[in-house]
Amino acid sequence: MQFIISKLLSNYKNIAYGISSRGLKYTSTFQNNLSYSVGDDPEMVSENRNIFYSSLGIQKSQVVSLKQIHSSNSLIVENPGEHYNADAIITNKSNLFLQVSIADCVPILIYDPISQVVAAVHAGWRGTNSEIAFKSVIKIIEVYNIKSKNLIAFIGPSAGECCYEVGEETWKKFNTKYLKKHSFDLKKRFLNVKKANYDQLLKAGMLKNNIEVSQYCTICDNQFHSFRRDGKNSGRMFAVIGIRV
Repeated sequence: MQFIISKLLSNYKNIAYGISSRGLKYTSTFQNNLSYSVGDDPEMVSENRNIFYSSLGIQKSQVVSLKQIHSSNSLIVENPGEHYNADAIITNKSNLFLQVSIADCVPILIYDPISQVVAAVHAGWRGTNSEIAFKSVIKIIEVYNIKSKNLIAFIGPSAGECCYEVGEETWKKFNTKYLKKHSFDLKKRFLNVKKANYDQLLKAGMLKNNIEVSQYCTICDNQFHSFRRDGKNSGRMFAVIGIRV
């Protein structure tokens, strides 16, 4: 299983993190799929998850996951297991690994090397529009009394401005600076969700040099699962981060 890594986060050896991919040489529809809910063989999903976790050097019993609802809700967690009604998870506990599921939505992994706080954020267009990235950082600052300038963030692979066409009802919700006109139909727009989330991190007080943005687009790059591209034949990827003891 191939991982997408961050140059910034890789500087810190006391964290385990990674974003899975479909793989450069995929041979099946659901190759390296990590979701049980897309029609894949459950035994294969379990095997894929075991490979994913072992590659990160973690145990599935240490993982915190979410039933994501495309919200701006975040949770402070202290124990492993599945949680509901949120799209961001935050902790300062060691050996607790935070996981979000993606297939075009934006994964954001956040780390404070001073206070040893981590967060995993899932931002679709709805979560982005309701400022989940901004609200998550503010929550980290308020709960743990930390400085935003110390935070490091990796905005991972997601639907890119090159391919993420949205309807009028959606694009009207966003500032025009996050929209690009269609080449042939000026009534259509492409949405830059990465840029929108990047700006939210800056708005929350993070430093530009502490934010890394992946240039991969999950829609046009076949090494990623993409719901927009493949519909019901799309698998899911995981983005995980946690502090090792």
